[in-house]
Amino acid sequence: MKNITKITTMKGKTLSKTTAKPAKRKLIPSRDRVDNNLAMADKNMGQKRTKGQKRDIKSIRSRVASRLAKFDLAHVDPHFTNVHNHLQYLNNQPYIKRALYPDEFKTSLMWMCSEPGVSILKRAAEPAGLFDDLEAEFGQGVGVMIDLYEDLGSDTTEDTALWSISTDDTADLEDFIQGVTA
Repeated sequence: MKNITKITTMKGKTLSKTTAKPAKRKLIPSRDRVDNNLAMADKNMGQKRTKGQKRDIKSIRSRVASRLAKFDLAHVDPHFTNVHNHLQYLNNQPYIKRALYPDEFKTSLMWMCSEPGVSILKRAAEPAGLFDDLEAEFGQGVGVMIDLYEDLGSDTTEDTALWSISTDDTADLEDFIQGVTA
């Protein structure tokens, strides 16, 4: 799309200048974006974000490929093998800036992030030991919190009668809401 702009110079001459507007990019829905689906697959395989961890697409691709390599790919859906093979191909090309993803890869990745794919992914991640890494990394913190809770005991010294809402309170609340909306 081109626009023609007319410019008048100081001597009174009229010049026409053609400017081109860039074409608008086609909007891709969030569920169809490869980077979002890779991050979702990474999360479903037990990845927990940490403060100093890289979050760029190359790092996510590398993590997903290495986690999929731990699976017994011969006994899971062929979609997993397709995604793993293409990610390995991309990881073996260190100077790639923007990856071109074939439609077959995108379809397989979107399937992995759908409800049946996620359930298979989580079931395959457990025998591969991907969730064991999480327990080793975060298990100590959870154990400390459980110990603190047990030290507090189950008895409380607070008056728990104040915690409940009586029917008189809800009637007052309904009157207040009706007064505000009127």
